Amino acid sequence: VRLRLGDQYLTAVITADAVQALRLRRGEDALAIIKSTEVMIARATPPAPPVRPARRTRGT
Repeated sequence: VRLRLGDQYLTAVITADAVQALRLRRGEDALAIIKSTEVMIARATPPAPPVRPARRTRGT
């Protein structure tokens, strides 16, 4: 679920059952009640994997 708060957005993960129980519809107003003391933070895009140096082999 993504709620727009002015020019900011609040994103929350809820179950499909919760969407149905709350009768949420795209574009309708909704209220966010924040009661948890835990906050998860994630990157919008994952970081690039580290670059590993090329392996060098000894010639004969």
